[in-house]
Amino acid sequence: PGNYIEAHNWLKITRRFE
Repeated sequence: PGNYIEAHNWLKITRRFE
């Protein structure tokens, strides 16, 4: 469950790198 939140946040970070 905790990993799900981290993955969601990671997606936001990667989007910024786009």
